[in-house]
Amino acid sequence: MLHNGAVIASSCLPIVATSLLRIDAAADQAPLSAQQQLFNAWVQRIADQRAWLLAWDEAVQACRTRFARDGVPLRTRYLDLQAALALYLDQQSARKLSKLERQLLESCLLESAQQVADLSDTPAQRAAMEELVRRYTPEEEDEEREDDASQAAPSCGSQCQ
Repeated sequence: MLHNGAVIASSCLPIVATSLLRIDAAADQAPLSAQQQLFNAWVQRIADQRAWLLAWDEAVQACRTRFARDGVPLRTRYLDLQAALALYLDQQSARKLSKLERQLLESCLLESAQQVADLSDTPAQRAAMEELVRRYTPEEEDEEREDDASQAAPSCGSQCQ
């Protein structure tokens, strides 16, 4: 918007005014009133805030650019390694393991596979990890049967005595 020959940038536009709208006293007039001085102070604060917001926008853009350049490849590599770990643990689950070792292996496998399934941008990788999660997630029926058995055991013990 043009006002007294100066371009005033709105908060929606990233354009900074090249000159500020100010009320200046003419050389032969009385000094500015308190309201005029207050107006000039607010105009200056607005200009300072616009400059700060412009610097903020530039910093955000620089962070996004650096993340796209440095962070995205690292994130992709990390997810690939997590997926490889989950697949390796899946292969190792075929070995003869103690109950504690199997529980630990399945817990680690589920954590890795779930993380990759949640964060991966690759549909094939996500699908493979979701399959591992489905395969190693304990079924609710098994958990309910175990809960029922654990609840039945104490009551049986009290009846047997």
